[in-house]
Amino acid sequence: MDAETIALIQRLERENWLWGAERIRVELLTLGIRVAKRTIQKYMRVVRSQSPTGQTWSTFLKAQGQNIWACDFLSVVTLFFQTLYVFVIVPVGSRRVVHVNATARPSDEWVAQQLREATPFEETAKHLICANDTKFGPAFEAGAKTCGLEVIHTPYEAPRANAICERFVGCVRRECLDQVLVVGNRQLVRVLVEYSGYFNPSRSHQGLAQQTPDACQSGQATHGRAGVKQSPSCLCLGDLARMPAPSACWASVAPDEASIQRS
Repeated sequence: MDAETIALIQRLERENWLWGAERIRVELLTLGIRVAKRTIQKYMRVVRSQSPTGQTWSTFLKAQGQNIWACDFLSVVTLFFQTLYVFVIVPVGSRRVVHVNATARPSDEWVAQQLREATPFEETAKHLICANDTKFGPAFEAGAKTCGLEVIHTPYEAPRANAICERFVGCVRRECLDQVLVVGNRQLVRVLVEYSGYFNPSRSHQGLAQQTPDACQSGQATHGRAGVKQSPSCLCLGDLARMPAPSACWASVAPDEASIQRS
């Protein structure tokens, strides 16, 4: 094969990372160049084996992860078909849940208040990732600025832009909420606090080299203390003195008959 065709294959691979060998073979056929798929794969490996010139994503997270928080909502349907909305804040570096609360009517002012309660005594980060949602409006922006946070809105229909928080949402659904019948708002918050009391010190993550969020937090530079003070207006995660065993979490939050009747 001549050097010009080899250079063309490598250029197509370098400028189109989503293309495979078959797609490049078809594109070459449109130019009247017939090359076997295996031959294309041979020269594609030379391009793909080159190491990136900049820092990797893991290096960036180790250096800046503790300066970035991510927040998101997840919806929960109760036993009586009421929709509740859970708000969580997770540091990107350690994945440790620092704040959680739930409400039936999430508003801009309510979310701003949650942000204030999650950042007492200037315990904060530098950047906050959130969705392009009306719940993160002017009051939220003003509250974030007061707390020293720069708000970064993710693009529309791009959940991967907030992947760390979305991963926690998936974990709490599979491991907790899918196993519990939620009756009301107070019980839901209690369930989430109990689960987070297990998640932070005991739930290992492949992305953290099988470390727990608490262990990762203690090994990195942080802004303020590792925990968040418990707020009187909601059940937050800070300073959880006792860690329940995972098997005991769900038994302790099951709704009794009296709570169902009150709801």
